Amino acid sequence: MSANPTRAAEILRSIRYITLASVTPDNEPWNSPLYYVYDETLRLYWFSDKDGQHSQNVRTNPKVFIAIYDSTVAPGTGDGVYIQATVRELENDEEIVRAR
Repeated sequence: MSANPTRAAEILRSIRYITLASVTPDNEPWNSPLYYVYDETLRLYWFSDKDGQHSQNVRTNPKVFIAIYDSTVAPGTGDGVYIQATVRELENDEEIVRAR
């Protein structure tokens, strides 16, 4: 695994889906494939139903793990970005518009 920020930014700009790992209120793991966008500072945003399991999970426990990778490359040849983060739901209209 490389800690190359330039390569990480390239991956973020070229891959449109993430896998978001969260934890249910019953402490069970939950993984969700999600479409995402990013801003000029490479802050990530995804859009989901408020009633989706991962949406409920992050309201209870905002700590998540995100993996971004190209699943179409040959085994052993791919790079990925792995992010441990604390997330929050956007509620301010201005923030939501900016994220889109």
